[in-house]
Amino acid sequence: MTVKKVKERIALYGEIHDRATVCVLILFAHKILHYPHKLPDLFRQYINKNDDIHTHNTRLKDSIHLYRPTTDFGKRSLKFRAAKYYNELPEDIKFELDDSERYNKSVLRNYLFNTEH
Repeated sequence: MTVKKVKERIALYGEIHDRATVCVLILFAHKILHYPHKLPDLFRQYINKNDDIHTHNTRLKDSIHLYRPTTDFGKRSLKFRAAKYYNELPEDIKFELDDSERYNKSVLRNYLFNTEH
């Protein structure tokens, strides 16, 4: 195997690993928003929707409130990344997510692996 092919495989693995991580973070955010009773108490108030923060009737009221991290460490945090990736989902994908873990994973994998971002 040539060095070029090895580098291509490593790059592909990294991309797949990144998309799989995004899938897990989105499912985590979805569970916090819609099924907090299935999570430990620690995570029930971990993220908030915008309408929990303020009462303004805005078009983003159903999105997750993004706090503004001041460091690179904060930008890599679970709280920030889960909210960011969930907010970036198209509304039709958010609508398709339901209580079934298997269905959630298949919908997200199809979206993440079959579209260019």
